Amino acid sequence: MKTFLSLSSVLAVILACVLAGCENNSDTGDADGVDGMLIVPAAVHLRTNQTDYVFSVEGGIAPYTWEVGNASLGTIVADAVRSEIATYTRAGAVAGQNTIRVTDSHNTNANQNASWSAVATVIQD
Repeated sequence: MKTFLSLSSVLAVILACVLAGCENNSDTGDADGVDGMLIVPAAVHLRTNQTDYVFSVEGGIAPYTWEVGNASLGTIVADAVRSEIATYTRAGAVAGQNTIRVTDSHNTNANQNASWSAVATVIQD
């Protein structure tokens, strides 16, 4: 009986440590969303006749901030009501590859920036 209680206590402590380790992350995130956040879809190929595309973010904590790497290729605007949705609009017929980044408000305050972020790619013909 004592062995069973000792083993169950050890397993409970291990489980608690694993769960606590998944609770908070102070990294800025990875492109593949391994830190708990990702953009869906992760990549889009816009043909010349396509002007915009709607992206969404999974994970993280709202509100979200969206930005593009190259504004001369296109812009991204978050939905006014649901910041987890944003529309990318290409700038005319300009071809190239753009990067979209979304950042959440996870644990952000004046003393610490532990927000998560994720990226996606837009390829334009």
